[in-house]
Amino acid sequence: MIRSPDRKEDRRGLALGLVLTVGIGLLLTLPLGDGLARLSYDVPFVFHHGAPDELMMVYLDAGVKRALSQPPDSPLRRDFHARLLDRLTADGAKLVLFDFIFDQPGSDPGADSAFAAALRRNGRAVLMADESDELQGNLGGRVLTPPLPLLARAATTWGLARLGQPRAEERPS
Repeated sequence: MIRSPDRKEDRRGLALGLVLTVGIGLLLTLPLGDGLARLSYDVPFVFHHGAPDELMMVYLDAGVKRALSQPPDSPLRRDFHARLLDRLTADGAKLVLFDFIFDQPGSDPGADSAFAAALRRNGRAVLMADESDELQGNLGGRVLTPPLPLLARAATTWGLARLGQPRAEERPS
């Protein structure tokens, strides 16, 4: 015998779903909810082991600077970024994201031009900008620091990177 659904059970399920949806929505507006929202971005990666085969991360640290005879306390010269980008382009990179803020001219204007040319040749490179708090007199505000115009025009696009400490309203309490 087939049992017909109970309308009372349907209403309870609907009410429970509605309460959970509203409750979770309200929770996400609280400071605790911000942490849960960020955690929700990481949950899918718990079930996926390892990076996709087509993803490669190039990590530049003090060891790389030593190997390239670069001072550890200064930015890597732009001609190295240009050569790296040309190599990634030749290897068929579908997207290159530079997690550096190129907001100031490098020590060699020719290297900046070479990097801009490599960005144009690649056609799929993204640069980062920074946003910071600034206080002038009694007024405060957020200030955007975009990439150097020469490089920003040559890149496919640029986006905002969050560097440093989170703003006061974003810090966990």
